Amino acid sequence: MPLGITTRMNHFDSAKKPYCFRNIYSGTVESDELIRRIAENNTTLTEADTLACLNVMEEVITELIADGKKVRTPFGLFYLAASGTAEEVDEPFTPLNAESGHSVNLHFCADRDFTDHAVALAVITREEWKDVEVPVIYAVSDGSGTEAPSYTPGGIIKIKGRRLSYNEEKPDEGVFFTDTNGSAVRAQQIFHNKPTLLIVQIPEELTSGMCTVQVMARIGGSKDARSDRGNISIKISA
Repeated sequence: MPLGITTRMNHFDSAKKPYCFRNIYSGTVESDELIRRIAENNTTLTEADTLACLNVMEEVITELIADGKKVRTPFGLFYLAASGTAEEVDEPFTPLNAESGHSVNLHFCADRDFTDHAVALAVITREEWKDVEVPVIYAVSDGSGTEAPSYTPGGIIKIKGRRLSYNEEKPDEGVFFTDTNGSAVRAQQIFHNKPTLLIVQIPEELTSGMCTVQVMARIGGSKDARSDRGNISIKISA
């Protein structure tokens, strides 16, 4: 099975782009399955032999890193590392005290050759973002279904996508037009309100300039209205 790659909204304050890539894994191989596969790929080791080797390897590595050693394996380097801060240069290190903020953590640094080999063997597929909690805008067009270079206040706009329908009685749900100053105006005239298609009137109070078309809706019983990820921008010509 391949490694799936999808996108998610980038919520980091330092984000330079609105989306970031995330992984969709095809499953998790547990220890017993790993042991079985190793045994199947080796004509001299049985599953019992493999289990014994892994158990001994785990025990020896644990003892060595607990003794302050760094342990290099074919996969990478294991070691323990301290973290925390101190007020004085000779302040005691107390990782067992939860209030101290001191801790000892296990670190693993993957071997470069092993990493390069794993990456080279990877099979990648691009997956759709299947977020069931937000509306998704695919495209906007005018009343005739044509993507227009500009739109007129009071005109008709069609929005195609998925999970677009919303509760017209809820003021925080609906189609919002947000200008470059962040001022949002909600569409009041709704002609079609279905999950794959919205047809609304562009608010007459909009002024000339670029604005973002945004859908807000509660999906799957969510407590708060969620916005779409489309960020579709259109030009208003008043």
